[in-house]
Amino acid sequence: MVSVSLTRRLSLFMAGLFLFAAAVQHNDPDPVRWGVLYGSAGVCSFLYWKGLRVRFAVFALALLSFTWALALAVGELPAFPPVGELIGRYAMSGSDVEVIREIGGLVLVSIWMAVIGLREDRSSHT
Repeated sequence: MVSVSLTRRLSLFMAGLFLFAAAVQHNDPDPVRWGVLYGSAGVCSFLYWKGLRVRFAVFALALLSFTWALALAVGELPAFPPVGELIGRYAMSGSDVEVIREIGGLVLVSIWMAVIGLREDRSSHT
């Protein structure tokens, strides 16, 4: 089991990662949607690191992002592209790569939000 202090330190790292992801959405076709998602995850992670209670917000964000990932997977996921295209280039090389990366980001947000929500539930969070 991961200690609360380690989870809180990881939360600061994840806050930075999510806020960076929000900042680089300027060239995305729908930057506001993704900026708000990643920005919200960054703020929740930062608030958790500070020791503030964010249980409701993180569980709501986890549910939203997981549902959104499922909707993309069911509705828009074309054939799975080669792994080299997913991680090899920064630029999108097609809509299938974009959808896979979007699903990956949504799953990352949902998992991390669930982790800090469950850790908060089990700790005294001083």
